[in-house]
Amino acid sequence: MLTRVSQSGKKSRTKKSAAATDDPPTRSVSIPMEKGFHFYYGLGEPSGIYALSMNDFLEQLKTVDVKSVQFHSDRNDFSKWLREILDDKPLADDFEQLHSAGLSAESVRTRLVVLTEKRCLEISDPQNVAV
Repeated sequence: MLTRVSQSGKKSRTKKSAAATDDPPTRSVSIPMEKGFHFYYGLGEPSGIYALSMNDFLEQLKTVDVKSVQFHSDRNDFSKWLREILDDKPLADDFEQLHSAGLSAESVRTRLVVLTEKRCLEISDPQNVAV
């Protein structure tokens, strides 16, 4: 809910429209550890690597074992985390489209890195978005 104050000083409460008023996600805002992205090699096989921001995610994605990339890509974990935790629907949608492309794990990693780098640039400088 938003509280608005009219010119006469009268307060009113209105519902916030997510599309119209939410700030875009930021690439460096850190989230709590329990909401971070924790990379696994498989079920019950944690890698010990995690990301607490989009910048962290990008850096870890570049170096984490490709087995982890494959595991999370197959389960659509990346897009779920981006949408539900970082609130970045555009990047989550891009990741979901890539999920069904049938690429090798290393090709998936390369595309995920490129998409994430592009999104980080869009977030940091919305004026500099290539059309």
